[in-house]
Amino acid sequence: INTPSVVCNNITFMSVVSDDGNVTYVATAVVSNSEMDGPMECVVDDIVDQDGSPTAADGPATVLEPVNCEVVVDNTHPTAEYCVQTTDSFNDEAARADDIVFVTVAASESITEPTVMCNGNMYTFQSTASGNTEFLFSRVVQDGDAETSISCTITNYFDDAGNPGEEMADQIFPGACNDVVVDTTHPTIEYCVESDNDVNTNFARAGDTVTVTITASESVTDPTVMCNGN
Repeated sequence: INTPSVVCNNITFMSVVSDDGNVTYVATAVVSNSEMDGPMECVVDDIVDQDGSPTAADGPATVLEPVNCEVVVDNTHPTAEYCVQTTDSFNDEAARADDIVFVTVAASESITEPTVMCNGNMYTFQSTASGNTEFLFSRVVQDGDAETSISCTITNYFDDAGNPGEEMADQIFPGACNDVVVDTTHPTIEYCVESDNDVNTNFARAGDTVTVTITASESVTDPTVMCNGN
């Protein structure tokens, strides 16, 4: 046959070449960023055999069905969200030294393993689920870590088509997530003892009331106060 015209998804293939006596043709074109996502559907037209007869006898163009092959246009870049959780049994919104912080990454589609950085620290990959759309990372909190909310950046990931993912930061997806704050500083307290002795407040007689005022360096739970074994 002669060199046919080939159009796939409104893309006109300008390079149509045969190297076996005009029986098999190879058509090539470059997919642009503006192409719609979806399977490539091709129409072949202007087909005339060696006798000069149109193969479709002036009928419609031939719509080709893929034979053992299929190409899907994918111009969509994947995105990802994350959720921060801590193993702290005392406060699920705080992370102390030696607590494990977990970061769950949820992607818009199947992706490769991303890089997770939170507050300048690299998190370690643990597992994946749901067809590579969910990933679990973790890290143990260390003394000296910055005492601030845990904020993460998700980078270096690609979808199945090779589209690079968008760098995502401060994206918390709905669920059992908290604004986890790193706190490795141990609280301290000071106290003051006062007596209601009406003669000398530096002494306490039987019947006098002694008051102990405690001042903490930060918000604390109710402490236990023991004075002289009482």
